[in-house]
Amino acid sequence: MLILAHRGIKYSPNSLKALNKALAQGFSLETDLRMSQDKKIIIIHDKNLKDVFGINVNANELIYKELVEKDSKFVNLIPDFENFIKVSANGLALGQKIALHIKDYDNQELIFKTCGIIEKYKLEERVFIFDILLSHIKKTKKHYPKCKIGISVAEKNYSPTVYTINDVKPYIKFIDIIWADEWSGGLYTKDFFDYCKNIKKDVYLISPELHKPEKHPFSRRPETFWKNISPFVFAGICTDFSEKARKFFGHD
Repeated sequence: MLILAHRGIKYSPNSLKALNKALAQGFSLETDLRMSQDKKIIIIHDKNLKDVFGINVNANELIYKELVEKDSKFVNLIPDFENFIKVSANGLALGQKIALHIKDYDNQELIFKTCGIIEKYKLEERVFIFDILLSHIKKTKKHYPKCKIGISVAEKNYSPTVYTINDVKPYIKFIDIIWADEWSGGLYTKDFFDYCKNIKKDVYLISPELHKPEKHPFSRRPETFWKNISPFVFAGICTDFSEKARKFFGHD
């Protein structure tokens, strides 16, 4: 079972240092992708840069080349995805994986370009995308059949790319991974895990501290949650507490 470091560890989230630190310590990784105005795929979570970086501009309006030329610190703070993946491709340990959260979920160009980079560096078995619209799945699989696609599944439709398990059933043959994203409780049941096992899909879980704003009942007690899910079989868990999870799940 893999421990996926949520946006890296130790340093500023999603920074090059945080991502590389997580990989260097043997963790797998979850990170976020958007596309800038000059068509660079950049690693950044928020749509607007103001709260984190003090720049009142949306990522899709940002001219990335000008940003990094003006201040080189952004090469680290907002990494260029292809440059990052090109370097990390040579350093991934056996079993390590990278999960790419497509934040601009309605941007088909971003999805295709990301899959093209994954294919270019022959990382189809090591890197996967998730959180895209069901309507984009068939088209993406047609153009990039080897790329792995994950769909976010929750107990309710909390956002345009978060589906119930019943929603995804008609598309199941195009889906490789179930990104299980419980927001408030009730998703992680024996029936859910049995279904995923029967359809032979890898399941990755979101740890509840990631849904603290949504008041997940175990957001302040993730270790209790981990204990509750430990009888089930799943491929990995995405968490802010990578080192604690490694010790809890016996990966030391």
